[in-house]
Amino acid sequence: AADGVVGLAGPYDVSATGGLAGNLFGVPEPEAPQLWAQGNPLLLAGERPDMPFLLLQGDADRLVGEEFARGFEAALVEGGHPVRVEVLAGATHSGILRAEVSGDVVAGWVLETLAG
Repeated sequence: AADGVVGLAGPYDVSATGGLAGNLFGVPEPEAPQLWAQGNPLLLAGERPDMPFLLLQGDADRLVGEEFARGFEAALVEGGHPVRVEVLAGATHSGILRAEVSGDVVAGWVLETLAG
């Protein structure tokens, strides 16, 4: 089982992507609403409240805006999770995946939150 979650510029409410998350499910939401609900992180925010989350978002991300991280943060807090959001200056949607952009933040969080 996982000890924590690191989210990198995620569309945490797939229903709010304007259909762009359809490629994740292989079918549009109106054709499979139950499938989309089962795979929507926002709707699962109350599960495993002991699980800590780190959500990273780039302020130069033009695909997935900061509102996804903030909305998920609110749902996680309501679900009882420890959660931290970091908005990284200059990070784009794909750039946030690069170790030189987010590696130090992730490593620091893992050491602080999960180690020991």
